[in-house]
Amino acid sequence: MDPWTGRVLAMVAASRSTRASSNRATQALRQPGSAFKPFVYAAALDNGYTPSTVVMDAPIEIDTGAGRWRVEAGNYSHKFYGPQTLRFGSSIRATS
Repeated sequence: MDPWTGRVLAMVAASRSTRASSNRATQALRQPGSAFKPFVYAAALDNGYTPSTVVMDAPIEIDTGAGRWRVEAGNYSHKFYGPQTLRFGSSIRATS
């Protein structure tokens, strides 16, 4: 991408088959976790967290007033890992 004009200079996307009928660079469904993760980590760093800060990776239930909302394991392995560093969390692949 040209930073001055925003023009796309090149696109790269692997295909599962050389006969793919779609352009995966422009038509693939995106996982939201990896897109907003930099903003979450930047906010944490701005608020005194460091890459070595330990946080709890565990299920959470929030009472919304209209019911309870439960956070499911949103990483690639669908597991919770207990106490982990922010650095560890930045390496987990998010899923939808």
